[in-house]
Amino acid sequence: MNFKRWILNEVSSGFELNINPQIQSFALQMKSGNPIKETDLSKLHSFSKQALNRYFSGELSNASARYSFHLKNIRGDYGEIVFEFELTPKGGRPEASDPDSHMHDFNVQHRGGMTGYNVHKTPEDALDEIPDDPRLGFRGMSWEEWQYIRKNGHIQSKGDYNLGTIQEKLTFYGSADTAVHYSSGFAAMAFKASQKRPSVVIAVSRDHLKDHTDHPGIPASELAHIGPLSSREIAGVWFILPVKSKMGKLDLMFSWVPEKGKDGEYTGNYALGKQREGSRSSPSVGAAIKKVI
Repeated sequence: MNFKRWILNEVSSGFELNINPQIQSFALQMKSGNPIKETDLSKLHSFSKQALNRYFSGELSNASARYSFHLKNIRGDYGEIVFEFELTPKGGRPEASDPDSHMHDFNVQHRGGMTGYNVHKTPEDALDEIPDDPRLGFRGMSWEEWQYIRKNGHIQSKGDYNLGTIQEKLTFYGSADTAVHYSSGFAAMAFKASQKRPSVVIAVSRDHLKDHTDHPGIPASELAHIGPLSSREIAGVWFILPVKSKMGKLDLMFSWVPEKGKDGEYTGNYALGKQREGSRSSPSVGAAIKKVI
């Protein structure tokens, strides 16, 4: 199967959570001021999955296609409880430390001779950049938006990042380098480039696009079309694929929330409430560009 046919097939991937073997017990509820210790890890797995799905605004399935999750530690007791997660981009193999690197001694001593990065196979004919063409407008997007275009036969932004009603129904384009940045670097963590779900840049003729002189909602540096545009007008497609990646970290913090009975009375028991974000370092992805069309 050639590259194009393989990568255009949707790849499903379930949620993977590895729990540190040192976590033998945990508490999700508290009674009479004492945490109720649990040892059933399936409950911890279910609780973590629900919390992560809320954190990713219901897009955990997309994040799970890109990352494996590891629950490294649970800390805290009567105050806030902190779940420490590690997110590792899927695919690739660990990168061995280069003896000529100034970090080699550190890597040998603290990382088992590895750099902490994974390396992925660089696609054939990889590009460092997409050649800019003044006749075209370029749009960066997630793999999921690309699948929407393939399924529905038209290009149309959901408008999640558009600014109010003045930008309603606008789908934005810009220069090639800006599109590459938006497709992966600027993308939310659940939609960054990955081995099986690369980010995508498309190009369409500027003849189909308007600028700020045509519509007040279009910034001077951008172009856009109003409403859907047929996918037949796509003049070029590039995939942004990882060549080097590194694990990220995410702390989710929970407070104890008093539970209420059927009639709204407080029971004296507490449960962990909705998560909030603590410290975070997003997984890093170094990418190469593959021209598809």
